[in-house]
Amino acid sequence: MVAFNQPFEKIVERLLELQKVQEGLLATMSQESQRLNTIPFLQEISNTIAQLEPYRLKILNIKKRMSTVNDRVAKLNKRAEKLKQRRESEMVNAAEKQRAAIERERSLTAQPSKELLQNVEKKKEVVPSKDKKKKSDSSSDKEEAPESDASKPTADPTTQMETS
Repeated sequence: MVAFNQPFEKIVERLLELQKVQEGLLATMSQESQRLNTIPFLQEISNTIAQLEPYRLKILNIKKRMSTVNDRVAKLNKRAEKLKQRRESEMVNAAEKQRAAIERERSLTAQPSKELLQNVEKKKEVVPSKDKKKKSDSSSDKEEAPESDASKPTADPTTQMETS
């Protein structure tokens, strides 16, 4: 039994030491608690800490709203870009249709035949010889009344359309 008493006594001794240390810690903690309770602004600090939770919740709600607003803005920007591209393509298509209509209109307008153009060219070659005689006779008349471009015959039908 003596063999069991020695280890048992050592355990009891250690437990007593541990109990003394715990009592010392308990006394120190109670002193610190009393010291903290005597701080003048402790009640204000406690109230402020209690108010933090509602503000934290408000911040979380604001973050959620901001996230949804950012998502909406991103979607609207995508939609605006698509609409812009669609509008540009419609404008290009409209311009193409207008060009095609103008080209169709030009193709439908009466154009002189090659024979008529050749006849006009022949007349031009003949007319300058007659004009030379008139020029020498009426050189002073030319200075007073210059010829207008609209009265001159041209071979290009597009310029004829523009002048008339």
